[in-house]
Amino acid sequence: INKEIDPTVGPSFLDHLAGGCHVNLMMAIDLTARNGHPSNASSLHYISDVSLDGTVLNQYQNCIKAFGMILQGYTADTDTMPLWGYGAKIGEVPKPCFALSGPYGEGFTNVHEMMEAYAHTFKNKQINLSGPNDIYPVINRGVVAGLKRSAVGGKSGGVDQCYSILVILTNDNIADVRKSIDVCSTASIVPLSIIVVGVGQDTNFNANMKAFLQEIDKDIKVKGDTLQSSRNIVQFAALRDFDGNAFRLAEKVLKDIPRQIVEFYERKNLEPNLPTLQPVFKEAEIYGTWPEEGHVAVQDDVTVEAKNSNARRLL
Repeated sequence: INKEIDPTVGPSFLDHLAGGCHVNLMMAIDLTARNGHPSNASSLHYISDVSLDGTVLNQYQNCIKAFGMILQGYTADTDTMPLWGYGAKIGEVPKPCFALSGPYGEGFTNVHEMMEAYAHTFKNKQINLSGPNDIYPVINRGVVAGLKRSAVGGKSGGVDQCYSILVILTNDNIADVRKSIDVCSTASIVPLSIIVVGVGQDTNFNANMKAFLQEIDKDIKVKGDTLQSSRNIVQFAALRDFDGNAFRLAEKVLKDIPRQIVEFYERKNLEPNLPTLQPVFKEAEIYGTWPEEGHVAVQDDVTVEAKNSNARRLL
């Protein structure tokens, strides 16, 4: 339907992209003791010698790579993608949420730097896997970071539209359920979506997270009058339900993000900015190096056949 003919059709995700809206990735890694010591081959954080060349990756590495490869092409040139750890101690001091750093410092411009920082984490002998599995400090940090990136004062006097996606990788059920529900309700009014990914083989994930999501939905409805423009922004997926294929998981949960982005700006009565120049994507941001073939990469209205990759976009 052409919007010029049918005025009831509102702005689309493509309209926001054309106006310069960018999507920022933030990721958080579960560093609780339940993962197992990184030096143990049974640990979910175990990094084998062959994983260093990218041929064999653990579940956390696969998820970082999948979400990073898909979303790095949507970030602005000035954006960085933070990687946080939670549930650990540095020395004997509990660290509810802290930035992971590597050879590139903190804040990363591409997935390669994020992968390096993750691997570098376990070279720091001061970092001890601990607990509990509290995610509300991570969400709080995501809310603050998301608000900073979406400050008013963009092009042509409009709003510099930046929408953040927080991906939390976890190997355990949430310990701080009530606090997490409260902070998710608050987060629903800011330009943020939250994706919780379960790694490992815990069969209780699905039922427990389903109950958690239902409670968030109830909380948002109850607080609807006081939390203007509140939305349900949390999704959950377990990696084992996708046979360990992090790219399939990421593709599935990210399909709902364009709708969430459009819904946020509609509820804030913010129209897309005037179209800007076409973004220039590097080849590595369009094509991946993943094993499946025949997928299609879309760069705005240009469709590119990814013959030896399964490059994916949000479109």
